[in-house]
Amino acid sequence: MPIGGGFGAGRPNNPVTLAGTLFVFITTMYIAVYLTSEIARVLRRREQDLARLEESLRQANQALMEHDRIRSEYVLRVSHDLQSPLAATTSMLSLVLSTMSAEMPEKGRDFLRRSLRRVEGLLRLARGLYDISRIRASRTLAIEPFGLDTVVRAAIEDMLLKPSEKEIDLSLDLAENLPFVSGDKDHVEMAFIHLLTNAAQYSLPGVRIAVRAREVGGGIEVVVEDSGVGIQPEEMAHIFEEFYRGSMARELEPNGWGLGLTLVKHIIDRHGGAIRVVSEPGKGTTFTITLPAHRAGD
Repeated sequence: MPIGGGFGAGRPNNPVTLAGTLFVFITTMYIAVYLTSEIARVLRRREQDLARLEESLRQANQALMEHDRIRSEYVLRVSHDLQSPLAATTSMLSLVLSTMSAEMPEKGRDFLRRSLRRVEGLLRLARGLYDISRIRASRTLAIEPFGLDTVVRAAIEDMLLKPSEKEIDLSLDLAENLPFVSGDKDHVEMAFIHLLTNAAQYSLPGVRIAVRAREVGGGIEVVVEDSGVGIQPEEMAHIFEEFYRGSMARELEPNGWGLGLTLVKHIIDRHGGAIRVVSEPGKGTTFTITLPAHRAGD
Protein backbone atom coordinates (compact mmCIF):
# COMPACT_ATOMS: atom_id res chain seq x y z
CA MET A 1 0.00 0.00 0.00
CA PRO A 2 1.41 3.44 -0.81
CA ILE A 3 2.70 5.52 2.05
CA GLY A 4 -0.06 7.68 3.42
CA GLY A 5 -2.65 5.35 1.90
CA GLY A 6 -4.73 5.59 5.08
CA PHE A 7 -5.15 9.28 4.41
CA GLY A 8 -5.76 8.97 0.70
CA ALA A 9 -8.71 9.82 -1.45
CA GLY A 10 -10.21 6.34 -0.89
CA ARG A 11 -11.21 7.10 2.72
CA PRO A 12 -11.90 10.80 2.87
CA ASN A 13 -14.62 10.59 5.52
CA ASN A 14 -13.05 8.20 8.07
CA PRO A 15 -13.66 9.96 11.43
CA VAL A 16 -10.89 8.08 13.24
CA THR A 17 -8.33 9.10 10.67
CA LEU A 18 -9.52 12.66 10.69
CA ALA A 19 -9.47 12.81 14.49
CA GLY A 20 -5.99 11.32 14.64
CA THR A 21 -4.69 13.71 12.04
CA LEU A 22 -6.26 16.67 13.82
CA PHE A 23 -4.86 15.55 17.19
CA VAL A 24 -1.33 15.20 15.78
CA PHE A 25 -1.61 18.59 14.08
CA ILE A 26 -2.92 20.36 17.19
CA THR A 27 -0.33 18.68 19.44
CA THR A 28 2.49 19.62 17.09
CA MET A 29 1.29 23.22 16.90
CA TYR A 30 0.92 23.41 20.67
CA ILE A 31 4.43 22.06 21.25
CA ALA A 32 5.85 24.45 18.61
CA VAL A 33 4.08 27.44 20.17
CA TYR A 34 5.15 26.35 23.66
CA LEU A 35 8.79 25.92 22.64
CA THR A 36 8.75 29.23 20.77
CA SER A 37 7.29 31.00 23.80
CA GLU A 38 9.86 29.42 26.11
CA ILE A 39 12.72 30.32 23.82
CA ALA A 40 11.43 33.90 23.53
CA ARG A 41 11.01 34.10 27.32
CA VAL A 42 14.57 32.82 27.89
CA LEU A 43 15.93 35.25 25.30
CA ARG A 44 14.06 38.16 26.89
CA ARG A 45 15.44 37.19 30.29
CA ARG A 46 18.94 36.96 28.86
CA GLU A 47 18.53 40.36 27.21
CA GLN A 48 17.34 41.84 30.50
CA ASP A 49 20.25 40.26 32.35
CA LEU A 50 22.69 41.60 29.74
CA ALA A 51 21.10 45.05 29.93
CA ARG A 52 21.43 45.07 33.73
CA LEU A 53 25.02 43.84 33.47
CA GLU A 54 25.85 46.49 30.85
CA GLU A 55 24.34 49.19 33.06
CA SER A 56 26.28 47.92 36.08
CA LEU A 57 29.50 47.91 34.08
CA ARG A 58 28.77 51.42 32.78
CA GLN A 59 28.18 52.72 36.28
CA ALA A 60 31.29 50.96 37.58
CA ASN A 61 33.35 52.39 34.71
CA GLN A 62 32.02 55.88 35.38
CA ALA A 63 32.83 55.49 39.07
CA LEU A 64 36.38 54.37 38.24
CA MET A 65 36.84 57.25 35.80
CA GLU A 66 35.57 59.73 38.39
CA HIS A 67 37.83 58.21 41.03
CA ASP A 68 40.80 58.46 38.67
CA ARG A 69 39.90 62.06 37.83
CA ILE A 70 39.64 63.01 41.53
CA ARG A 71 42.96 61.31 42.22
CA SER A 72 44.57 63.10 39.29
CA GLU A 73 43.22 66.46 40.46
CA TYR A 74 44.57 65.81 43.96
CA VAL A 75 48.01 64.88 42.64
CA LEU A 76 47.80 67.90 40.34
CA ARG A 77 47.27 70.29 43.25
CA VAL A 78 49.94 68.69 45.43
CA SER A 79 52.57 68.57 42.66
CA HIS A 80 51.78 72.16 41.70
CA ASP A 81 52.21 73.34 45.28
CA LEU A 82 55.49 71.45 45.61
CA GLN A 83 57.11 72.98 42.55
CA SER A 84 57.53 76.52 43.92
CA PRO A 85 59.41 75.63 47.13
CA LEU A 86 61.49 73.01 45.34
CA ALA A 87 62.42 75.47 42.58
CA ALA A 88 63.31 78.10 45.18
CA THR A 89 65.45 75.60 47.11
CA THR A 90 67.22 74.59 43.90
CA SER A 91 67.99 78.21 43.08
CA MET A 92 69.32 78.92 46.57
CA LEU A 93 71.54 75.84 46.61
CA SER A 94 72.87 76.70 43.16
CA LEU A 95 73.59 80.27 44.31
CA VAL A 96 75.43 79.04 47.42
CA LEU A 97 77.51 76.62 45.35
CA SER A 98 78.45 79.25 42.77
CA THR A 99 79.20 82.17 45.12
CA MET A 100 79.96 80.94 48.63
CA SER A 101 81.32 77.43 48.42
CA ALA A 102 84.88 78.46 47.60
CA GLU A 103 85.58 79.08 51.27
CA MET A 104 83.99 75.81 52.38
CA PRO A 105 85.91 72.58 52.92
CA GLU A 106 85.54 70.03 50.16
CA LYS A 107 83.29 67.87 52.33
CA GLY A 108 80.86 70.78 52.69
CA ARG A 109 80.81 71.46 48.95
CA ASP A 110 80.21 67.80 48.25
CA PHE A 111 77.30 67.85 50.69
CA LEU A 112 75.80 70.86 48.90
CA ARG A 113 76.22 69.23 45.47
CA ARG A 114 74.48 66.05 46.63
CA SER A 115 71.69 68.08 48.22
CA LEU A 116 71.23 70.02 44.99
CA ARG A 117 70.98 66.79 42.94
CA ARG A 118 68.36 65.41 45.33
CA VAL A 119 66.25 68.56 45.23
CA GLU A 120 66.54 68.72 41.43
CA GLY A 121 65.32 65.11 41.30
CA LEU A 122 62.32 65.96 43.48
CA LEU A 123 61.58 68.96 41.29
CA ARG A 124 61.61 66.75 38.17
CA LEU A 125 59.24 64.34 39.94
CA ALA A 126 56.85 67.15 40.89
CA ARG A 127 56.86 68.49 37.34
CA GLY A 128 56.34 65.03 35.85
CA LEU A 129 53.43 64.30 38.19
CA TYR A 130 51.98 67.72 37.44
CA ASP A 131 52.14 67.17 33.68
CA ILE A 132 50.61 63.70 33.67
CA SER A 133 47.94 64.58 36.25
CA ARG A 134 46.97 67.74 34.36
CA ILE A 135 46.42 65.75 31.18
CA ARG A 136 44.51 62.96 32.91
CA ALA A 137 42.31 65.39 34.81
CA SER A 138 41.37 67.28 31.65
CA ARG A 139 38.09 65.91 30.34
CA THR A 140 38.38 67.55 26.95
CA LEU A 141 41.17 68.47 24.60
CA ALA A 142 41.63 71.84 22.92
CA ILE A 143 41.26 70.37 19.44
CA GLU A 144 42.54 72.45 16.54
CA PRO A 145 44.40 71.76 13.29
CA PHE A 146 48.12 72.49 13.47
CA GLY A 147 51.35 71.69 11.69
CA LEU A 148 53.19 68.81 13.30
CA ASP A 149 56.49 70.04 11.85
CA THR A 150 56.11 73.25 13.91
CA VAL A 151 55.52 71.24 17.06
CA VAL A 152 58.53 69.00 16.41
CA ARG A 153 60.80 72.00 15.84
CA ALA A 154 59.59 73.63 19.06
CA ALA A 155 60.25 70.41 21.00
CA ILE A 156 63.77 70.18 19.56
CA GLU A 157 64.46 73.79 20.53
CA ASP A 158 63.25 73.11 24.07
CA MET A 159 65.55 70.07 24.33
CA LEU A 160 68.59 71.98 23.06
CA LEU A 161 68.00 74.89 25.45
CA LYS A 162 68.20 72.65 28.52
CA PRO A 163 71.64 72.69 30.17
CA SER A 164 73.59 69.54 29.41
CA GLU A 165 77.18 68.44 29.46
CA LYS A 166 76.56 66.11 26.51
CA GLU A 167 77.22 67.00 22.92
CA ILE A 168 74.23 66.12 20.75
CA ASP A 169 74.55 65.39 17.04
CA LEU A 170 71.03 66.19 15.80
CA SER A 171 69.67 65.64 12.30
CA LEU A 172 66.22 66.74 11.15
CA ASP A 173 64.41 65.50 8.04
CA LEU A 174 60.82 66.78 7.74
CA ALA A 175 59.00 66.15 4.49
CA GLU A 176 57.60 69.22 2.75
CA ASN A 177 53.88 70.03 2.65
CA LEU A 178 52.95 67.73 5.50
CA PRO A 179 49.20 67.79 6.19
CA PHE A 180 47.94 69.22 9.47
CA VAL A 181 46.89 67.04 12.38
CA SER A 182 43.93 67.64 14.70
CA GLY A 183 44.60 67.76 18.41
CA ASP A 184 45.74 69.66 21.44
CA LYS A 185 48.89 71.38 20.24
CA ASP A 186 50.36 71.93 23.72
CA HIS A 187 49.85 68.29 24.72
CA VAL A 188 51.38 66.92 21.53
CA GLU A 189 54.36 69.28 21.89
CA MET A 190 54.79 68.07 25.48
CA ALA A 191 54.88 64.47 24.25
CA PHE A 192 57.71 65.20 21.80
CA ILE A 193 59.60 67.23 24.41
CA HIS A 194 59.60 64.25 26.77
CA LEU A 195 60.51 61.84 23.98
CA LEU A 196 63.47 63.95 22.82
CA THR A 197 64.59 64.67 26.39
CA ASN A 198 64.67 60.93 27.07
CA ALA A 199 66.73 60.36 23.93
CA ALA A 200 69.31 62.91 25.09
CA GLN A 201 69.25 61.99 28.77
CA TYR A 202 69.70 58.24 28.48
CA SER A 203 72.76 58.30 26.27
CA LEU A 204 76.48 58.82 26.42
CA PRO A 205 78.19 62.06 25.30
CA GLY A 206 78.13 62.54 21.54
CA VAL A 207 74.71 60.94 21.12
CA ARG A 208 73.20 61.02 17.65
CA ILE A 209 69.50 61.84 17.44
CA ALA A 210 67.66 61.70 14.11
CA VAL A 211 64.14 63.05 13.73
CA ARG A 212 62.17 62.28 10.55
CA ALA A 213 58.58 63.00 9.56
CA ARG A 214 56.58 61.94 6.52
CA GLU A 215 53.02 61.36 5.39
CA VAL A 216 51.94 57.73 5.59
CA GLY A 217 48.48 56.70 4.44
CA GLY A 218 45.95 58.81 6.30
CA GLY A 219 48.38 60.05 8.91
CA ILE A 220 51.77 61.50 9.68
CA GLU A 221 54.64 59.37 10.95
CA VAL A 222 57.37 60.87 13.12
CA VAL A 223 60.47 58.82 13.89
CA VAL A 224 62.83 59.67 16.75
CA GLU A 225 65.98 57.56 16.55
CA ASP A 226 68.88 57.75 18.99
CA SER A 227 72.21 56.04 19.56
CA GLY A 228 71.66 55.77 23.31
CA VAL A 229 72.00 52.89 25.75
CA GLY A 230 68.95 51.04 24.42
CA ILE A 231 66.43 48.83 26.22
CA GLN A 232 66.72 45.19 27.22
CA PRO A 233 64.28 42.90 25.31
CA GLU A 234 62.61 41.62 28.50
CA GLU A 235 61.94 45.21 29.61
CA MET A 236 60.24 46.41 26.43
CA ALA A 237 56.73 45.42 27.60
CA HIS A 238 57.00 47.68 30.67
CA ILE A 239 58.56 50.90 29.40
CA PHE A 240 55.24 52.80 29.25
CA GLU A 241 54.25 51.90 32.82
CA GLU A 242 54.30 54.61 35.48
CA PHE A 243 57.56 54.81 37.46
CA TYR A 244 59.12 51.97 35.47
CA ARG A 245 62.74 52.44 34.47
CA GLY A 246 64.89 50.00 32.56
CA SER A 247 68.08 48.65 34.09
CA MET A 248 70.35 50.50 31.66
CA ALA A 249 68.49 53.78 32.26
CA ARG A 250 68.83 53.38 36.03
CA GLU A 251 72.53 52.68 35.68
CA LEU A 252 73.12 55.76 33.53
CA GLU A 253 70.77 58.15 35.38
CA PRO A 254 69.95 57.04 38.95
CA ASN A 255 67.75 60.06 39.72
CA GLY A 256 65.03 59.59 37.07
CA TRP A 257 61.42 58.76 37.88
CA GLY A 258 60.06 56.87 34.87
CA LEU A 259 57.14 59.17 33.99
CA GLY A 260 58.18 60.57 30.61
CA LEU A 261 57.20 57.65 28.38
CA THR A 262 53.98 57.11 30.35
CA LEU A 263 53.03 60.68 29.54
CA VAL A 264 54.00 60.30 25.88
CA LYS A 265 51.85 57.21 25.37
CA HIS A 266 48.88 58.70 27.21
CA ILE A 267 48.91 61.79 24.97
CA ILE A 268 49.31 59.82 21.76
CA ASP A 269 46.52 57.41 22.73
CA ARG A 270 44.14 60.28 23.51
CA HIS A 271 44.78 61.67 20.03
CA GLY A 272 43.94 58.39 18.33
CA GLY A 273 47.54 57.77 17.38
CA ALA A 274 49.97 54.90 17.85
CA ILE A 275 53.50 54.55 19.18
CA ARG A 276 55.95 51.77 18.36
CA VAL A 277 59.42 51.15 19.73
CA VAL A 278 62.39 49.13 18.52
CA SER A 279 65.57 48.97 20.55
CA GLU A 280 68.89 47.16 20.77
CA PRO A 281 70.92 47.33 23.99
CA GLY A 282 74.05 49.41 23.52
CA LYS A 283 73.04 50.63 20.06
CA GLY A 284 70.00 52.82 20.54
CA THR A 285 66.24 53.09 20.38
CA THR A 286 63.78 54.13 17.70
CA PHE A 287 60.33 55.47 18.56
CA THR A 288 57.77 55.78 15.77
CA ILE A 289 54.67 57.90 16.40
CA THR A 290 51.76 57.98 13.99
CA LEU A 291 49.00 60.60 14.28
CA PRO A 292 45.91 60.85 12.04
CA ALA A 293 45.92 63.74 9.59
CA HIS A 294 43.37 66.53 9.90
CA ARG A 295 40.29 66.05 7.77
CA ALA A 296 37.86 68.75 6.65
CA GLY A 297 34.99 68.84 9.11
CA ASP A 298 37.04 67.64 12.11
